Amino acid sequence: MAMKEKHFYSWIGGVHPTYRKQGISSKLMRMQHKWCKENGYKTIQTKTKNKWRNMLMLNIKHEFNIIGTYTDEKGETKIILEKTL
Repeated sequence: MAMKEKHFYSWIGGVHPTYRKQGISSKLMRMQHKWCKENGYKTIQTKTKNKWRNMLMLNIKHEFNIIGTYTDEKGETKIILEKTL
């Protein structure tokens, strides 16, 4: 989803629990980043929560930086991550 010109917001994705720990999410992420770069995007941004540790660690593994946090409408802290392509 395009946030603003040259910036891509990745907001949904996942792998069924049966198929986790097989490198599928990393493969999908690499494909998404390749597509974004080929289509002129300069950065990718996403959000997650501390309770979703696997997603947080996956993003960090793929060179996302934590750029901020905020509290959502449910009172939970959301972590904002961004990667320069």
